[in-house]
Amino acid sequence: MVYPIILSERVELLVSLPSGLARYATAVPAEDVLQTLQRFRGHLQDRSSDAHLESGQKLHDWLVAPYEDELAAQGVDTLVFVPAGALRTVPMAALHDGTHFLM
Repeated sequence: MVYPIILSERVELLVSLPSGLARYATAVPAEDVLQTLQRFRGHLQDRSSDAHLESGQKLHDWLVAPYEDELAAQGVDTLVFVPAGALRTVPMAALHDGTHFLM
């Protein structure tokens, strides 16, 4: 389970792993996260373009990359996001690591 929390100057990520609860933080202003979420959502609605990949990769870098190595080390292959606020408006499966979608 991943609980992302947008704070004024960072995104806190509470991740429930087989070994227990872990906390990660990404230093990024809330305004940047909210603008990127809005851009991502808008680009996803335009099916004639791949413009969503850039903002999807930024979101992946902020919301998944900080604990990605730990997921692999512990054999985790399923993520359940418990988003709040603006994070509820985008499909997490569409986040992109530069090569693959999260799903």
